[in-house]
Amino acid sequence: NPYNKICPSGLEESFLPEFNRGRKRYLNEEISENNNQINRIENEVKHLKTDLAQKTSLVSRYQYAPQNDQTINLLNNARSQVRSLEYEISNKETNLSSLRNKNREFKLELVKLGN
Repeated sequence: NPYNKICPSGLEESFLPEFNRGRKRYLNEEISENNNQINRIENEVKHLKTDLAQKTSLVSRYQYAPQNDQTINLLNNARSQVRSLEYEISNKETNLSSLRNKNREFKLELVKLGN
């Protein structure tokens, strides 16, 4: 956690430089780990969006196919898969947003610490 000025004033001067050094190291490691996660999730979203486009295409195809029990079942299944993919993409994009926000906060703190 960031320093909350809890160190007694007589000890703070010797404590703070090492705390800041450790905090900067921690923040840089967190930023790096978050960037790795961001890259991984962005790739997952890219693949999910490809799958979504394919499933959406199937929905269109089944909607205009002659309607019988088999095509109705295929259509319902494809629609269910589309909803599932949309939900998964939404969750991953929310996660991406959260990771990016954390990185912005960490970078701001680094600037305040004097990089």
